[in-house]
Amino acid sequence: MTIIGPTVQIVIQKKTSTSDGMGGWKDVYSTRYTVYVGFHSLTAQERLVANREAGVITNRIFMDYYSDISLSDQITYGGNTYQIISVVDPAQAHEHLELDIGLIK
Repeated sequence: MTIIGPTVQIVIQKKTSTSDGMGGWKDVYSTRYTVYVGFHSLTAQERLVANREAGVITNRIFMDYYSDISLSDQITYGGNTYQIISVVDPAQAHEHLELDIGLIK
């Protein structure tokens, strides 16, 4: 896929549960992929429409297709962490993905 517009490097992190040593579990994120993507801020109107349907979406990512990206993954970019809110494979063509994401911190 050729990304139109500026690209940035992001890190996609996979969530795994590990023992906390006291009989419980804690979630830990580790790097799954480091990739270049199109990273776009939504306009005020796009946010209004998107947030009615899915939650607090702040940005949209356009990236090459990966079959194992999931909603439990998270993204880090520019010192911020983002939750993946939706993963869309347009026309189910397995060519690229569109991720709607929301700022966590």
